[in-house]
Amino acid sequence: MAVITLNYDPHNAASRRMLNNLLLSGLFVDQESLEEHRRMREAALLTSRRNMAPFIAKYI
Repeated sequence: MAVITLNYDPHNAASRRMLNNLLLSGLFVDQESLEEHRRMREAALLTSRRNMAPFIAKYI
């Protein structure tokens, strides 16, 4: 995987549309949202394991 850094004018509608189209194509991923997704997934897994432990222990 390679990292590409883009600088754009957030006040320019055409540049925002182009960036949105690039992200929607699926060929590029926003690194910040990817890291946020990983943190949320890890938190959900931790909570799930913690909540399921008493049920699993009860039937084992």
